[in-house]
Amino acid sequence: MIVLIRGQAVDPGHPAGMLFIGQNQGQIVPAASLAFRILAPDGTQYFPGSGTQTVDLTNDVVVTDPNGAAGVYVARWTVPSMAPVGRYAIEWTYELTTPASATFTSVQTEPSPSGVALQFFDIIATGVIPPIPLYALPSDVREDLGCTPENVSDARLLKIIGLAGLMVERMTGRVFEPRAKFVRLGGNSSRHLQLGEPIVAVSSVGIDTQPTQNGDLVIDLDLIRIYNRHLSQGLIQPDDRNDPQLEFVHSDDLYGVRFIPFRGISLRSLAWPVGVQNVHVRGFFGYTEPDGTPWGATPLLLQHAIKLIVARELPKIGSKDAREDAQWRWRVTTDKAKDIEVDLVAPRKWGEFFGDPELDSILISFIRPPSFGSA
Repeated sequence: MIVLIRGQAVDPGHPAGMLFIGQNQGQIVPAASLAFRILAPDGTQYFPGSGTQTVDLTNDVVVTDPNGAAGVYVARWTVPSMAPVGRYAIEWTYELTTPASATFTSVQTEPSPSGVALQFFDIIATGVIPPIPLYALPSDVREDLGCTPENVSDARLLKIIGLAGLMVERMTGRVFEPRAKFVRLGGNSSRHLQLGEPIVAVSSVGIDTQPTQNGDLVIDLDLIRIYNRHLSQGLIQPDDRNDPQLEFVHSDDLYGVRFIPFRGISLRSLAWPVGVQNVHVRGFFGYTEPDGTPWGATPLLLQHAIKLIVARELPKIGSKDAREDAQWRWRVTTDKAKDIEVDLVAPRKWGEFFGDPELDSILISFIRPPSFGSA
């Protein structure tokens, strides 16, 4: 989630999370055209004064992969020093180019994807944005929990939201936003290569050639299927987020067509060479849900879990009674006002995260599937 401060400048050197990720069929691709506008909390246009702000497809590029083409852009603007605090939206209008993988799919006969994507973000008055995951907007938390800046400062609220995000990542083994990563994986002599994290978009794939020569043998992405159909097709049955992988295209997939892209090498010969951390994948990874943007959003149910955790952590550690009431209220089975009689269910010790059924039932649904090796 994006949080900006009054007076903050957003540019390729300081993108502040205001990124457009050109994802098409699982690949990072350049945009054919891209523009944006900022909507104020009341829904009126805030920036620019009218129309849309065109993104410079040459100078507003954020480089996340030295081997990849442009495809990640930033909304260049400066937050006014007197901007009203609250929840804003950035509306992207885009048209993307066709990915290289269209060589072996019907996509090459379809128009390049285009549309309008909406992202929400907050503007706060002052402070420092902590370098921790923010999976809920402060404005949403304040609205649902009824906490105002007078009793909970922006700095404290951001810290608690970030703490909740760290808890969720540790418990589920996942991240819930697109993050640029360089991943080293071991080849397995198979056409399938399992990735540990859901794929948002891949920018380049290479095979380590050291020590015989410097650099990677770059794999042409038109020879690979990228499993992120939850974003590229809106398909969640099966859900590629639970089984992310890269797969070489083989001749058998082409209805028996014999195709030899290299001299003497058939598509049936393509496989990930056995090795240790010898396959290098660059791109964006994270568990996101389709929301109309090419890269997806933090799941709403996960955002709700973050708010429940924040509600538990709002009372300060020194406020013993308030903190216990926030964290153990779910255990109350009987609460009599006269003579003060309170019955509690026994606390859980194993197999649960917080013990609160409402919260744990959400987190369990997002746990990363177990990884199986071989014996």
